[in-house]
Amino acid sequence: MKTRKQIVTENLRLFKTRCEKSDKGDYYKSLAEEQGQEYVDKLLAERQNYFIVISAELEKRLSEEAYLTCQDFDHFDVTCCDTCHSCYPHYEMWVVVLSDGRHAWVCDTIKDILMRQTKFVPSTPDAEEAVRLLDEIFGGSQPDPVGDALHEASMAGELR
Repeated sequence: MKTRKQIVTENLRLFKTRCEKSDKGDYYKSLAEEQGQEYVDKLLAERQNYFIVISAELEKRLSEEAYLTCQDFDHFDVTCCDTCHSCYPHYEMWVVVLSDGRHAWVCDTIKDILMRQTKFVPSTPDAEEAVRLLDEIFGGSQPDPVGDALHEASMAGELR
């Protein structure tokens, strides 16, 4: 379990680490050669402002003082979603309210287990089209007989 302050601090530290990694190497040097140093200076200034965006988003989303986190659900024995945890956690992570009233700050993998979502069911024609396009881009969905059985049982109300 982590406090709201710990989660905010952890996310800001993660972003700072990512920034420090991107500062190493020739990325900004080559960008300055292509776009000019003024452009790079503007990008770096905007990046500094992004710390404020992260803090504001987390303060908006995290209304409780304490949250269970993915580590509290390690007994599920699943691999957490790297994208949720490392790319933009302030947008990608989920706040889930458990049946006992506690709140959890978790990635997609844990959220799907907690919310018993075993399969994405598009709710609009636009969502259906998006799924079709993603399947086309990434080579289609693979059959998952266990997932399909869990999804059908969940939809029938058998998993409670």
